[in-house]
Amino acid sequence: MKLGPEFRGMGQYMALGIQMVVVTGVITAIGWWLDKKTGRAPMFLIVFFVLGSLGGIAAVWRMLNEPRGPKS
Repeated sequence: MKLGPEFRGMGQYMALGIQMVVVTGVITAIGWWLDKKTGRAPMFLIVFFVLGSLGGIAAVWRMLNEPRGPKS
């Protein structure tokens, strides 16, 4: 199946979106787990959600701003 030029790079951007959601979700889950272990809900959940969100945004920012090689 041949895809047109409008679909080139679509996989890369889909992977970025998935990466942002997964990073935020995993870090938030760690915060939730720490809340359950320490009984300090929702302190760790909130802190780790913010950290996970910033991590997801940083990953997208890094990917979009990395220099690309010469086009062939």
